[in-house]
Amino acid sequence: MRILWKTLILLLGISFIPLLLVTGVSYKAMQGMGTDLAESGRDSLLERTSTALQRMVEDHARVLRLEMDVLELVLQSDAKDIRELARTGELACQRVGAMQGAACPAAEAMRPERFISLKGVFAPVQQKYAHLVHWQAALFEDGRYSVFPERFMADLGRMQDLPWVRLGLDTRDPKWSDPQRDPLTGDVVFTVSRSLYSHEEQFLGVAAVSVSVDTVLKENIHTHMLSPNLVFFMAAPQAEGGPDDGRIKIIAQRSTAGHRNVRWSVPDKPLWLASEDEAGLARLASDLRQGRNGVRIMPFDSRESVWVYARIPGMRSYLFFVIPAADVTREAEAVEAYVRGRVGQQERFSMAVVAVVGLLALAAALAGTRTITRRIGNLVSGVRRVAAGDFEARVPVEGRDEIGELSTTFNRMVPALQESVRIRQGLMVAQEVQQHLLPVRAPLIAGLDVAGASLYSDETGGDYYDFLEVCCQDPNILSVAVGDVSGHGLSAALLMTTVRAALRGRLTQPGSMAEALRDVNRLVAVDTRETGQFATLIYAQVHPAVRTIRWIRAGHEPGLLYDPSRDEVVQLRGPGAALGLDEEMEFQEQVVTYPWGGILVLGTDGITEAHDAAGEMFGRQKLEDVIRKSRDLAAGRILEEIVKAVRAFQGDVAQEDDLTLVVIKDVRVAPGSPREGAVQDKRE
Repeated sequence: MRILWKTLILLLGISFIPLLLVTGVSYKAMQGMGTDLAESGRDSLLERTSTALQRMVEDHARVLRLEMDVLELVLQSDAKDIRELARTGELACQRVGAMQGAACPAAEAMRPERFISLKGVFAPVQQKYAHLVHWQAALFEDGRYSVFPERFMADLGRMQDLPWVRLGLDTRDPKWSDPQRDPLTGDVVFTVSRSLYSHEEQFLGVAAVSVSVDTVLKENIHTHMLSPNLVFFMAAPQAEGGPDDGRIKIIAQRSTAGHRNVRWSVPDKPLWLASEDEAGLARLASDLRQGRNGVRIMPFDSRESVWVYARIPGMRSYLFFVIPAADVTREAEAVEAYVRGRVGQQERFSMAVVAVVGLLALAAALAGTRTITRRIGNLVSGVRRVAAGDFEARVPVEGRDEIGELSTTFNRMVPALQESVRIRQGLMVAQEVQQHLLPVRAPLIAGLDVAGASLYSDETGGDYYDFLEVCCQDPNILSVAVGDVSGHGLSAALLMTTVRAALRGRLTQPGSMAEALRDVNRLVAVDTRETGQFATLIYAQVHPAVRTIRWIRAGHEPGLLYDPSRDEVVQLRGPGAALGLDEEMEFQEQVVTYPWGGILVLGTDGITEAHDAAGEMFGRQKLEDVIRKSRDLAAGRILEEIVKAVRAFQGDVAQEDDLTLVVIKDVRVAPGSPREGAVQDKRE
């Protein structure tokens, strides 16, 4: 954006100050008041409604539990009376034609003629709790049964198949069923049942008492005051580890949407609770599994709604109230709409005034910016010349204001920038030279697949790897070195070059690995005596003919040798301090036999010490895991997978240390191994 337009904007801003004092403050105040009123009202209404619904649903659950307790007492009373009848022999059956007792039933399935009357047991209870007890029943082991009121007896069918019969078997404690459609009345009922025993502890049968869900969960007038769209249902979480783990099943429901006096119903097929907010539904399911009551705001039938739920004591089922949030916050939204309308009128008036002031400010800006733009134009021209590579560019200094100071600063900056560019170009040359010091390609050794790479964190670095030619050594032996110089940048790169030259020069002479590294250490120690720098190194010789690895470790990261037959990783350790610390240091050569198909990984600490945003390091264990997963890949691919894993672990964290890796893989298999033919085919 040009200075002309910036000045225009500045003048417009200055001219707005008196106007904003008159209209802006009131405009913002009204807008804020409307928003605050709406948000405060909305939050207050949601909180009050949630509290009221929470209290209401918990009251329903408590009342339901109290009435269930009454029904359990009724059931226990029935069981006691039936036990007494069994003791006195009044329940004993006799052959047809006998003078007393009930006729013994036939062996076939229960039919209405096998009905016996227990009116003396059931009628007093039915009369006392007529508002609560729906029906009472008993099924005896010999096939006889009794139901009260007795008008239901012809509708029972095979009582043995009823859920409450199966639920009440083998239990003296009352057991409640989930809400079900009653085969006797068609109503949705709860049923509590238990086993019957004689005084001699002989099993007699099963007794049950049912209660209509519409009776114990009566419609509440207050729910209609809250919303005509309230949804009321019962649901239960499914068992953990089962096929429906995490889902919530609706077992009975009652909707007051659109009309009142709707009876409870049971879904004809499995009905699962659903919401567009899957995360919120998962948290709700977690609450249910842990027995917690609560309130949540999330979508229901595509509308943001308030969900309130409370557990029915002693049962796995929960009562739910769900009400659309819009029904609760309607008053607050009306207030917000009114305030926004008034604010809109004020905004249109303010815009008209702004237009007039803007035209005046534009005229003033066009007249007053000519001098400023000319001086800034000189600066722009100078910057463009420098960008084109002309470091002789200078701009005239006019005045002592900020633009004059900027011109002076520009004239001082250009020579410093020229020097920085020169240093940068030197670093680029150094980087190119260092890259040429690294191996161009891996050596070709029969039986081995070799790959190596160095990734520097700066233009130059202190990491180093090399494939070496050793005096008087079998050319089929692979000699490799991996090193890491302390520090970063140019100083580390220079010491790395010294170590490389010393090692290469010494290996052209006869001598053991330990002697060679001892001599290199003495040369490096002389160079680092005053600087305090040092270099770690691991030098190894891989002999594929006899499957041996000889190595010397000078304070470096241990090498990793992976055995695919055992799926184990062995660390190639050994004594020895870093190069340059002690001129008299002696080094010891180590040797190990590597397995068929073994993988040797030599690297620097930039891999294991790479860290993520939380400060956690990549570590040796993750490196070993990558080697295991990549064991069937070529050496170059294994190297790529390791680098990829480190990059993924670091995420957006910048690389702070150099990364160097050498991967050596034995591509042979043990003679006679089942994989020998497959590997040969793969090579062909």
